[in-house]
Amino acid sequence: MTDTPTRVLSDDELDLVELALGGALSASSLAAALPGVPADVVLTDAENTPLARLTALPGELSGVLEPLKPVPAAIGPQWDAAVRRPARAVRAALGERPGATPSRASRCSSPRSRPARSSTPR
Repeated sequence: MTDTPTRVLSDDELDLVELALGGALSASSLAAALPGVPADVVLTDAENTPLARLTALPGELSGVLEPLKPVPAAIGPQWDAAVRRPARAVRAALGERPGATPSRASRCSSPRSRPARSSTPR
């Protein structure tokens, strides 16, 4: 590896990197969430495994997050590939653009969105 500085990520920061690699965060948003990170840094896990290279400055609209190794997985149902999809895949399946919230009509269209009314008067 070169002389690129490294940053050992906390568990929360590792989650942010996973979201950014999945397309839910931009590289510049990730850089802004990592205080004191240099403009070019290799992000590592607690075991110092290089996971990604971040080239971005907080506040800039552009930046690059290059995956170096897959994000580590663990044991349990939350790590099942059937339920772990990248944010961009979920967004594509929903037909939403980044940062969009569901329309009021789609939030209220479910029959379960309102409590059932009693037929007896109060």
